Amino acid sequence: MRYRLPPLAAFVIILAPVLGSPFPLAAADLPAAAAAGPVLAADTVMVDGPLVRLGDLFHNAGDRAVKPVAYAPDPGRSARFDARWLFRVAAAHGLDWRPATVHDHVVVERDSIIIGRDDFEAVILEALADQGVNTREAAMHFGNRPIRLHLPTDAVPALAVEDLSYDPRRGHVHAVVAVGSEGRAAQRLRILGQLQIMAEVPVLARTLRAGEIITGRDIRWITQPRRSLQADVVLVAEDLVGMTARRGVRAGVPVMASDVRQPVVVGKGEAVTIVLQTSYMLLTARGRALQDGPRGAAIRVSNTQSNQVIEATVVGPGKVAVRPGVASGLR
Repeated sequence: MRYRLPPLAAFVIILAPVLGSPFPLAAADLPAAAAAGPVLAADTVMVDGPLVRLGDLFHNAGDRAVKPVAYAPDPGRSARFDARWLFRVAAAHGLDWRPATVHDHVVVERDSIIIGRDDFEAVILEALADQGVNTREAAMHFGNRPIRLHLPTDAVPALAVEDLSYDPRRGHVHAVVAVGSEGRAAQRLRILGQLQIMAEVPVLARTLRAGEIITGRDIRWITQPRRSLQADVVLVAEDLVGMTARRGVRAGVPVMASDVRQPVVVGKGEAVTIVLQTSYMLLTARGRALQDGPRGAAIRVSNTQSNQVIEATVVGPGKVAVRPGVASGLR
């Protein structure tokens, strides 16, 4: 079986060459380590510097724990140190340790500062604003491509847009962003994205059944790209409060104007009073609504005495009004 050695393994082997079997030394042949308790290999360890030290790999390494034995992986990455390499390092530094199986290993992860999508979005929007683009209600869309850089934990990152182009018709953005830190070479990332003008949209906090009245407590807000909204989406919360759902309306999605209506004041089949009022007379008759109607809506009403069907305007619960021109319908 062949073993792949991590970085600096050759350096360790030069200090303490081990030949033949992967585990040729007996515990009695190893110098005693200045440690309290048995030497145990770590499982997974996080380091925040460029070097892996003996104490990162082994518990109870004593005063030898600070000795560097390998280069750490790049920030944000990990490295796997196998059983053979660990045994040679332990032997070279006088630690009484040997693996239980050839599958023993230690995973070393390098801590990092993460520069992610939000950081790149902020610096690109700022650069666009400097070019006169209105970004007050805008957001960058980068698609599914991962946009992330890892820097050492002691870095003080600074982001700068070195190249920028913007197509206002399509919203396409092309940028080159340099991520640097004092004393380190800058890393450059080429970013393609789309500038999206966002809109605050009122939506329902709960799913409503047909006929339920929408209250202020039923409203919450979401942000969506303006270009993705249909023309009849309700954008003002006041246009929803007090309305009723025509049909079931799901929570969390934009509400169409056609999804809601004024509450029904007169229901289909309901007995109503038909009123004709002018400055000099008041006539009433009994009728039956042939349609549902919110306040102010024109509905068809049947006069229960003459069976004549007329059009009337809903003015209140159980009450409709007619114009003087249809007074004959009251007889």
